[in-house]
Order: sequence, then structure tokens, then C-alpha cells
Amino acid sequence: MSSSAQTVRFTQLSLTPEEIALLQHYYTTAFLSSVDTGRHFDTLLQQIQSRKEYLSEQLEITPQQQYDWAGNAIVTPDSDIAHFRDIPRQIYELELELDRIKHI
Repeated sequence: MSSSAQTVRFTQLSLTPEEIALLQHYYTTAFLSSVDTGRHFDTLLQQIQSRKEYLSEQLEITPQQQYDWAGNAIVTPDSDIAHFRDIPRQIYELELELDRIKHI
């Protein structure tokens, strides 16, 4: 069963000129509203696509950042421990330097 769309002109509806004008106004308003709605949804879909791309990028970046952070979490304490162990040596050198200055 095939259906065919039939177009009926406003003038074929036995309407008064005021009624035709009103109908044309509502038809135009509805058409423009659907165009605006279409634009709004196009914008919304673009924003969703952009957000999806951003999240996909973050999904790729985050594991590397976590790996880097975990590596630094091990390296940083090691360097802190080495620095902490070097503090007594630096204190000793400063004491020697102070002793030398005292004799001047």
C-alpha cells in the first residue's frame, strides 16, 4: 500500500483571508521553530561529540600520567632519602667551615 502526500493550498480550505493569514502565521512559526530546534540539536550533538573526543583523549592520557606519577612516587622518596642522608655531611662541612672562620 503506497501513501502519497497531498498538498492543499490554504486558499482551498474555504477560509476567510484573516483565517488564512493566521494559518500562514502559525505554519511559518512552526516551521521556523522546527528549524531553530534542528539547529539547537545540531549544536548539542556537536558539543556531545566534542566532549566525547575530549574524554577519549583523557582516557588515553590518564594511564600514562598515572604510570608517570607512580614512577615518580618511587623516585621522589629515593631522592628525598638520599638528600636526608646527605644532610649530616653538609652539617659537618659547615661546622668545619665555621671552625676555619673562627680561627681567622
